[in-house]
Amino acid sequence: MLRVGSDDDFFSVSTHKTMYFYTTAQKTILVSIYAALLLISLNACVKTFPPSEAPFTREFLTIIPGDTTQQCALCFVPKGEIRGAIVLLSGFGTSHPVETEEETDIPSAAAKKGFLTIIPQLGDWSTLYLDSASQQALERVLQTMTEKYRLQEKPLVLGGFSLGGSGVILYTERAFRGASMLRPNALFAIDPPLDFERFTQNAAKAVQRLHLDRIKDVQKNESLYITTALAQAFGGRGIYTNPAFRDASPYIRNDTTLANIRSLVGLPLRLYHEPDYRYWRERDADHDFQTNILDQSAMIADLHSLGSTNATLILTEGKGFRKREKNRRHPHSWSIAEAEELVQWIESNVAKK
Repeated sequence: MLRVGSDDDFFSVSTHKTMYFYTTAQKTILVSIYAALLLISLNACVKTFPPSEAPFTREFLTIIPGDTTQQCALCFVPKGEIRGAIVLLSGFGTSHPVETEEETDIPSAAAKKGFLTIIPQLGDWSTLYLDSASQQALERVLQTMTEKYRLQEKPLVLGGFSLGGSGVILYTERAFRGASMLRPNALFAIDPPLDFERFTQNAAKAVQRLHLDRIKDVQKNESLYITTALAQAFGGRGIYTNPAFRDASPYIRNDTTLANIRSLVGLPLRLYHEPDYRYWRERDADHDFQTNILDQSAMIADLHSLGSTNATLILTEGKGFRKREKNRRHPHSWSIAEAEELVQWIESNVAKK
């Protein structure tokens, strides 16, 4: 039994096993413990550069005074003139920007080219990036960093991994439809889910299969949590008919008007995906349906049909590894985007800004 739309962010599933998620009170306790340990983690430079050789200075930026856990950002300031800024949104379940720093070399590669990199924390580990609070928090980060580092006349690039990639694409679509939001000059997303009608239906399918015990626990928990969280945010069982839910989906394949992505035409855009049929089949996943390749290939094709000439899907092979997990093989990872090559692409697309 799945409880949807409960009052306290708690739900369970009645199968041969029962799984629990944190109540609001439990999450508050965890955040307090985390805050107590924060200063220790911030003083530890994750990368192995000797201080004199690091291509950047590492700074910690608070967005809301006094909030060092959920409205903050880790900044990598190049030594020399700042040519522009790259903002990276972490994936679902990330507790702090240092976790993302450990997974990708983008900040180092960017600093060598004179680009400031910022990894913000928009909420706690459970943020989905699509809700209005997360989108507003991202806007606050962009405004704060623009003022602090005097970036008003310099190019801005947004990027993200997984749901973080979904979040930056959604933000960009809204920025180009509105008049007051900061607009990026280029955009990239590493294996993001994009069509959230497809995404939530597949998550529900994974929940349905729980009693078969054929999906790893992490996948079970993620499917359960995201299904419930989206239902809470966008109207419970009526989610698919809620205009707010459809507007929050970066792309909807069944929308023949292509309304959500039209504002991206003309913007340099890259999506990354690493197809690995054997990897997913060994985990009893519905491969194409449970990965994000359908969303990504369809969205790029639709952007081309609208006239886009700089929207590309990059398919990689053998690059997906989780660095924080002793380089464990996983095709859904930051590492599928090669940092040096990505920064070269960014530089070539914003050089004229």
